[in-house]
Amino acid sequence: MGAMSRPHLTAWLLGALASCGPAPAQTPDAADLLDAAVADAPDAFRPGFDGGPDFVPESRRCDGQRLEGLYEGEWLDLGACAYAGPNQCRSGARIYHWDEGPGPSTACLPDVIPWDLVATSEDDAWIGGSQGVWRWDGRYWTEVTPAGEGPLGAARLAVADVGRAWLFLPLSSDSYQLLHHDGSEWQSAEPSGVGPVAWSDGVLSGGAPVLLAAQPGGHVWLGDPFGDLRLLHFDGVRWAWEDLAGPGRPLALATHGSDLWVARAAPEGLVIDRWAGGRFESVTGGAALDVTAVSQFMPIAGDDSWIAEPSGSHHWNGASWITRALPEGLSVSSLVAPGDEVLALSFSGGLGGPGLTHVFRWDGADWLEAHDGVAGVIATFPGVQARSLGSDVWIFPEVHAR
Repeated sequence: MGAMSRPHLTAWLLGALASCGPAPAQTPDAADLLDAAVADAPDAFRPGFDGGPDFVPESRRCDGQRLEGLYEGEWLDLGACAYAGPNQCRSGARIYHWDEGPGPSTACLPDVIPWDLVATSEDDAWIGGSQGVWRWDGRYWTEVTPAGEGPLGAARLAVADVGRAWLFLPLSSDSYQLLHHDGSEWQSAEPSGVGPVAWSDGVLSGGAPVLLAAQPGGHVWLGDPFGDLRLLHFDGVRWAWEDLAGPGRPLALATHGSDLWVARAAPEGLVIDRWAGGRFESVTGGAALDVTAVSQFMPIAGDDSWIAEPSGSHHWNGASWITRALPEGLSVSSLVAPGDEVLALSFSGGLGGPGLTHVFRWDGADWLEAHDGVAGVIATFPGVQARSLGSDVWIFPEVHAR
């Protein structure tokens, strides 16, 4: 079958609708009829169609309800965004965005099993998934997967400037690439003049930094928790190695506002460093935390930082560490700080059943299970991860393996 123009597609759909027979007593919604027609269309126009000899969309986008494919400069309607009813997706992941409204806005993204979501504002969020990258611009989720790349299951994604992103991408078991999205396309961002890391034609071979963070102004940081005790830093002009505030491996990188923070495994235990513009300074001083693994690092201020790891959560209050496990032996799956509150998410069950998401609010001394506000919204979705920016929260499915 040859490529079908939009007029031909419209005519084909009208013909498909006309062939449906006499109208039933209760006329179906027009969108339902269009969905039915597209579902019976040739493969080239099936919802979520990913390619083929006749139609390969240059990009896809979803406004929460309809999926469109870009073809020869036009956005063609490909049907529903994998939507199959309340809280259901035909395929891929359902993404929720809470912005203090009466409820979260939602979208189904086809072919997405998300491993992370990062954002710079309520109108600029990026989600990395097993098959690609999608960006939210306040109206649409648009696919921005690097051209020609395969599954992205072990990639890292970071953003700090609106419309721009960094992607650390595995090419094979021992080669990697750093890409930068400049607002219109992905470009190779090979570090230069920073031996002994071996980059060649934009590809890193051998050992790889697997920590990635970005700061406003085009800054990006790379770190290796299993190797070098320094961080590789691009300041928008040049690459350079930066020493941490003391000995120890970087375990996690995180940003809050314009600040970069590092959770470092020092000889005496875990400490937190902050980039002070020309060097790293220790925030926690001589106070160390006896942990060797970090599942989430959430700095808020010099006297307010959080660490989650398998045995519980730990809070730096500016003077000392406070360690508080969740009730009933639950483990922390995600930490978020919408507005002026701190929430911990924990997922239980799910094997042979739907499972349950518990949400706890920090009251300054302990974790209390919460059922109001955004905590109550999050708790209605079993098995979730969440990310926050200001008062906004994005909710997406739990992924246990990367």
